Amino acid sequence: MKKKENKEKSKTSSPISKDWKDLPDKESGKSKRNKELSKPTKPELAIGKVVSLMAEVCGRFLRASDLYLKRDSLVTVDPKTAEIRSMDAVRFVSWVEKYVDFGRYVKSKEGKQFFAANSISVELAGKLLSSDQFREQVRVLNSCHDVVLPAWANEAQTKVRLLPPGYDDETGVFTAPMFEYDTNLDPNAAFHYLCEIYREFPFAEGRNLRDCRSFSVHLAAHFAAYCRLMLLDNPRLAFVYLANQQGGGKSLLGKMALAPVFGSPATSSLSKREEEVEKSIRALLKSGEPFAFFDNYKGFLGSAELEGLLTSKDRISRVLGTPENSRDRNNLIVVVTGNGVTLSPDMKRRSLICDLFCAENAVERKIENPIEDSWPTRPEIRAQFLAVLWSLLNEWQEAGAPRAKEKLIPSFEHFSGIIGGIIEGARFASPLTTPATQVDEVTAAWELLFQKLAEPFPLGEHQLTVDEVIEKANEIGVLEILTGGAKDERKSIGLRIKRWKGRVFRDALGRKVTFSKRRHNIGVRYTLTIEGAEPAQAKAA
Repeated sequence: MKKKENKEKSKTSSPISKDWKDLPDKESGKSKRNKELSKPTKPELAIGKVVSLMAEVCGRFLRASDLYLKRDSLVTVDPKTAEIRSMDAVRFVSWVEKYVDFGRYVKSKEGKQFFAANSISVELAGKLLSSDQFREQVRVLNSCHDVVLPAWANEAQTKVRLLPPGYDDETGVFTAPMFEYDTNLDPNAAFHYLCEIYREFPFAEGRNLRDCRSFSVHLAAHFAAYCRLMLLDNPRLAFVYLANQQGGGKSLLGKMALAPVFGSPATSSLSKREEEVEKSIRALLKSGEPFAFFDNYKGFLGSAELEGLLTSKDRISRVLGTPENSRDRNNLIVVVTGNGVTLSPDMKRRSLICDLFCAENAVERKIENPIEDSWPTRPEIRAQFLAVLWSLLNEWQEAGAPRAKEKLIPSFEHFSGIIGGIIEGARFASPLTTPATQVDEVTAAWELLFQKLAEPFPLGEHQLTVDEVIEKANEIGVLEILTGGAKDERKSIGLRIKRWKGRVFRDALGRKVTFSKRRHNIGVRYTLTIEGAEPAQAKAA
């Protein structure tokens, strides 16, 4: 008798009972079956043998759900926080039951047909998630933001709109606003706000920010972040903040340019080894990061990988551990900061440079309104900056969205035309003008090297080894510039010095110096041919 009672007790107390829907609801006392009947019914999907058909139908049912296809991965997005979570087969089994009932149609004892819901297996979930038919139905997610950003409102790209909260079908962007910002700020108030906030930064051209090229470059970085959805799939110039000493504010400016849109921006280090640079870039593109913030770089900046990134819409890289390549869309905003950094000619052509110069000790200078490092990332401060940026952008579109008047930068015509036009429309100087102090550091370094090599020699031919060239370059402090920071200095010098073969220039004494390269039995020798200066009348002629 006791055994029978225990058996009956186990039947009624099982949490996965056959009649679990009839258990009383804790709140109302009504059965769950009655409660379920009062809700909108979910679509029913019979588990069959044709996986492709199941996958297509299931994908249609989930079209309006929180499931998205981000690059090659299926993810969900939290509509309140915009948090992205990956979707796998194990998670999908229970997650999908919020939207679809899987099961089979069976007959009751009375002969009536009804749908018996049942969880799918992890194996079937994996097949559905991997199916092309399923993925074709899922909406594409390009990016998520916690602030409302602008996008084009017409094909002519003369009108701009602010994206709505939630998923935007046209752009594939999901917006979960953390806060609202003023969209009716007067443009004059926006102009004066920027001038007040940035008036104490030591921009090289002075504190008249209206005519300050370096400040305009910083504003261009602000708008490159804010208008990122208007600049997709087009090459973007890098933003390089250079200071003559520590404490000039270069890192803070880089953060302030990115923080209104992205919150607290994470920084990365930029290696001098090309293979490490390639790995860093690949990781950023694979993860879908919107920006690369390389802070506190030192020395010579001339990375072929970084230079190639700036002019590429897509980057092809080898998938680790396989012989296959992957193609990643490049929409990175690149920001680099450094003290005393010199740029290669190719890097310089691909960058907008913000120069900071402190005549006094930057750390000890007095600042009336110092800006704390965390200040730009506060929600209320982000909202103020976003209101300013929208005000000036809206003023630009109401004027017909004119492109920049300055000559556009080759390979970056779309980017420089739009960003330059916005800055000019806001009544600031064009960021596209060439800095008055800009020189080709690499060419200047080679010319200085040859001058110093020729200096101790009399007229005639003089031979030098590669080691002697490297020693002199190191002595005068230009070796890193000449080698581009390469690990193998001998090989790098040998490859780069070729371009100077046959070149003629004047040394510090006015003598004519010709460089050539000759191979001897004892190895390669570099030759400097030094001739007397031309007569004054010949120069005049």
